[in-house]
Amino acid sequence: MIHPLPSQKEREHSGFFGSSPPPVAVVVLAWNHWDLTKHCLESLRRVSYPNYEIILVDNGSTDGTARLAHRDFPEVTVLASERNRGFAAGINLGLGYALDKDYKYVLVLNNDTTIEANLLQTLVTVAEADHSIGMITPKICDANDPSRLWSIGSRRRPLTLAAVDFGVNSIDPTLAEKPREVDYVIACAALIRVEALRQVGLFDEKFFMYYEDLDLSIRFQQAGYRLYYVPWTTVLHWGSASTSDVPARRYYHLARSSVYFFAKHGQGKYWLLVPYRLGSAVKTVGKLLIRGRWEAARAYIKGLGEGLRDLR
Repeated sequence: MIHPLPSQKEREHSGFFGSSPPPVAVVVLAWNHWDLTKHCLESLRRVSYPNYEIILVDNGSTDGTARLAHRDFPEVTVLASERNRGFAAGINLGLGYALDKDYKYVLVLNNDTTIEANLLQTLVTVAEADHSIGMITPKICDANDPSRLWSIGSRRRPLTLAAVDFGVNSIDPTLAEKPREVDYVIACAALIRVEALRQVGLFDEKFFMYYEDLDLSIRFQQAGYRLYYVPWTTVLHWGSASTSDVPARRYYHLARSSVYFFAKHGQGKYWLLVPYRLGSAVKTVGKLLIRGRWEAARAYIKGLGEGLRDLR
């Protein structure tokens, strides 16, 4: 049954939950860029929700992230990996910790985000009103220009599986003001129902980075859970901070993960996707070459090749 969304008064009033607000684990994944991680943790300190724990996963940072977090944020639980395990495996460290405890929801955040104080209150209120919702995304905007939308969830094209309504300057602003069901939730900021996560499973660690959230979105829908977007709270996102220093790395993993994603979910129609994916790859490489980004183009081609090799 689809229940009516909570009113603004209910979303803002902490008494809506009664005497026992559902416990929430906030899992922040970081790989270097302590300055951004610090801003993220500072914004979490201002959260108005009364029942949450912050879990910072240091994914093999070399800038002292774990040590600095212990020093400056003693209330934060720090889980440190000796190496960079990638997004999916790194965030799974935090999710595994959360699932071992009695949390009802997990908020997943990138370290290059900052949140509004009402974020948890708003998202949990919506989730509590309709237990068919498995994941919720807030409005996500470009931190460099908060007036620019970065993600509001996304529809999915049924044949190509491509995401619609995603990317700066690609989103209809009027659509951003409407709460609605979506097909894809981007994991840089997402509230996840733990009960659903136990049923569906964690992020697929075959994705080192990119596409793991689209994969989880599809698996949630296949299990009967709805994905939802709400416009009443905003997250600012700096965007690809972990790969900004090595852009070729970003294109390599985009390409490699895309091969696995479309092979996994294309199923019987996978070979119908080949012309689409080939055209998309040629377009991407062409743009990189026109811009003189030779290293990124080579990395993208290498990622495609290794992704195809992994399928064998």
